[in-house]
Amino acid sequence: MLRVAGVCRKASSAASVRACLNAGSGIFAENRHGSGSGRNITINAGGSVVAHGPPGTLGGAVISGAALQSATGNGGTITITSGGPATFEAGTVVNSGSKGNNAGSILLTTGGSIELSGLLAAGPSATLLATRQSGTILDGGVSHQRGGEIRMQSTSVLEPAILINSTATIASQGESDAAGPVTIEGCGVIIRGLVASIVNGDAATRVVVRSGKGITIDAADLGVSSSGTRQGHVRADATSGGAATKRVDLLAAEGIQITGADATIRLIEQTHPCEAALPGRSRFDPIEWLCGLV
Repeated sequence: MLRVAGVCRKASSAASVRACLNAGSGIFAENRHGSGSGRNITINAGGSVVAHGPPGTLGGAVISGAALQSATGNGGTITITSGGPATFEAGTVVNSGSKGNNAGSILLTTGGSIELSGLLAAGPSATLLATRQSGTILDGGVSHQRGGEIRMQSTSVLEPAILINSTATIASQGESDAAGPVTIEGCGVIIRGLVASIVNGDAATRVVVRSGKGITIDAADLGVSSSGTRQGHVRADATSGGAATKRVDLLAAEGIQITGADATIRLIEQTHPCEAALPGRSRFDPIEWLCGLV
């Protein structure tokens, strides 16, 4: 296991200690050949966690415990905990993947807000494909490769606690057996990028978004402008086979809003968790379809 703790000689308290990864930097506990596995990575910071994207010739910061190339083992678990906010800029990568076996988990917990513009990958690789909006997201993988769990949690009381920008991709991907659940929890969640748990077969996949306030999935530019900043997309589906065991749950104490390219058409598919249930409906009723009500 590789364990990283924020260090600051002049810090007045543990809460001011931060972890910062500059462009071109990386934390690697990978296995790149043979039958070995990637190793676990743990990052603890009393203050903030920041991973910077590429400013020019340098690549974005990378955190990887993957089993890559010819390695046939499992990916390592990546655990990131901060007392303050966490920011992952565009071009950064967090990768717990395995090309030929079980991808590791990615567990991100913060006491502040989370802003994600980079890639969280728990699949066969960290290489994004052009088909990611409707087909396979991550390149590579063999028949028994499995996606890992991704969990993102913020305890901040300020809204939005979690912001997923248009350049962000959160993806758990499996070939045939399984893809780990993807869970996003915070006090106000805005999704303008891709959040997905997919498998190339009939195995179950699930994405859960829970909010103590509202949820917004802003897809106004999806399928219209690839350079637009509103590419919100939540996927729990199959690239082949059936989709009967695939599931997306959107659970919010307040409103759930999904916007598309046509601002006059809004569609919500949700399990309604609120006390203010729809007239004649129990708040525990499964999947409700609401059109034009947000």
